[in-house]
Order: sequence, then structure tokens, then C-alpha cells
Amino acid sequence: MLNRLILVGSNTVHTYRFLKMISSLFREIYLITNEYPKSIFRNELPKNLKKIFVLNFSLKKFTFIKTAKKIEKIINLLSPDILHIHQANTMAFTTLLGIKNAKFKKVLTT
Repeated sequence: MLNRLILVGSNTVHTYRFLKMISSLFREIYLITNEYPKSIFRNELPKNLKKIFVLNFSLKKFTFIKTAKKIEKIINLLSPDILHIHQANTMAFTTLLGIKNAKFKKVLTT
């Protein structure tokens, strides 16, 4: 069992199904997403999900640069074993911008 996973994914059923599927593999899970989970997903959140970070992933007005810096701070604070980006989209771009110097395993799925 690994210690920490940071999962980056949009607020969709796919992210929460994936989270549920892999939750037993990690002691702690942290989610970075674009919205707080809808009520239908809240009952299914795993017990080892320690915190949900809701960030703005918009590309407008260079918001993504501020978000990338916030992601960098979260990464430095938590020191994950693995960072999993669950979609190749603006969330992936912004996250990769924020973790360009990180020294841990990164996974991107589409």
C-alpha cells in the first residue's frame, strides 16, 4: 500500500468511480477538482479521502497560472507518492505546469 495519492479530475462520475476503484491502494487520497462533489457523489467518497481542493482551471485571464502555483503549493505540502491526472484537458495542462519540477511519479489517463 502506498501512502499518498493526489488525484486531479473534473467533477464527473468518471472521476468518482475511479476514486472509489483505487481507494484501497492508498492510505491517504487528496482530490483536486473544479467543483465540490455533487450530492449524489458525496455518499460514495472513500473514508481515506482526506481533503478536496476546489480550484479554477479556466484559461481566461491567465487564471491557469495562479491555479498552477496553487497546485505547486499543494504538491509541496503533501509530497505524494503518485499524482494521477484523470483527463488530458486544461486540468492536465495546468497541473503539469504546476508540477514541472516535482520528483515523484506522475500518471495521465485519457
